[in-house]
Amino acid sequence: MARSETVLSVFVASPADVSDERAQLEEVIRELNITWSRELALRFELVRWETHAYPSLGKDAQDVINKEIPNDYDIFVGIMGCKFGTPTNRAGSGTVEEFMRAKARHDTDSSKIKIMFYFKDAPVSPSTIDLDQLNKVREFKQSLGSEGGLYWSFVDVASFEKLLRLHLTRQVQAYLHDVKIDNSKVAATPSQITKIEDENEEPGILDLVEGFEARFQEVVKTSERITVATTDLSQRISFSTSEVNRLKANNASLLDRAALKRTIDRLATDMDQYAVRMEAEGAVFGDNFNKGMDSFIHIATLSAGMFDPKNQTAVDEAQTALANIRQLISGLGSMREKIAGFCEGIRTWPPMTTQLNHAKRTVLMALGHLTEVVKSAENLGKEAEGGLVDLLQSPPNEKRCTTDSR
Repeated sequence: MARSETVLSVFVASPADVSDERAQLEEVIRELNITWSRELALRFELVRWETHAYPSLGKDAQDVINKEIPNDYDIFVGIMGCKFGTPTNRAGSGTVEEFMRAKARHDTDSSKIKIMFYFKDAPVSPSTIDLDQLNKVREFKQSLGSEGGLYWSFVDVASFEKLLRLHLTRQVQAYLHDVKIDNSKVAATPSQITKIEDENEEPGILDLVEGFEARFQEVVKTSERITVATTDLSQRISFSTSEVNRLKANNASLLDRAALKRTIDRLATDMDQYAVRMEAEGAVFGDNFNKGMDSFIHIATLSAGMFDPKNQTAVDEAQTALANIRQLISGLGSMREKIAGFCEGIRTWPPMTTQLNHAKRTVLMALGHLTEVVKSAENLGKEAEGGLVDLLQSPPNEKRCTTDSR
């Protein structure tokens, strides 16, 4: 049977060094379309110069792309890593020129286009960095902040994928919140039929909710273990500090200094063991958090456009999830601050032995990795919080009909 659907077009702009992220965007859109095309009669169309531009003449290559790419897309997705891109006759790079064109539309009517910009903040080999390009990326990133623009940072393809899924889901929620379409005025045509691919049976919402709750319980338990281990090491450091101060005050003899060295070496061993544990706990924390977020994002995807604020059970469940997410975000922020303070205390310890110096570096490296995991979790948690707030603010669910384009 013929049916119609809404098409929201997504244009992606980026330099060449984030090709993996461009490919991930295509995959995310493909999967979301499978879910939403039949349930909501809505899908995304990905617009890229590789697929929508063709050989022609212009002032430069970017001018040709500008003429051939439709300028009425609904969502602009910009991605930058370490490369700024090649200058054009009108802007510092093709990506920036495409952003400027999108921003000009947004400034004229913000309801016609949504802009999402992402910056990759991942470690790279110094030998591969072009400092001039990197500085231009930093300046551009700063300019987005000064203009009141929003951007998101990510560390790897996995975190980029989660941010994309959350943000595109929120864009659909916002669209369904605003759109008012009369069923009686739309005539379906055969060209509007969408073929839905057969997929393996996926878990239902109740299964996903159960998985989400179980994973986040593990995140909380891991956070508690990290806190206990950090507190224990802090006490050991405090004891060793007292011993050092005591021996210094008593003008320690050679025998006392030998005892002091043994105390410090024991502390260094404790620190090495702590670092190993933090690496392991950080991996467990990240794995459980990411799998929990996968379940949450899947729930949000399946629920987009179907949440009914008149259903008190659904509202109660959403409010409970929101309270849990907020509690988690608060706990992550507190843990990150404690780790930062602990690191500062370790840095202030004097370089008393080679073993201690090595242990300090090992601990600081392990805690640096853990901090990045926690920060990434905080950012994703805040996006999940925003999605739940949007959901709870949505109007009563109404049967919607859709057109073939916006």
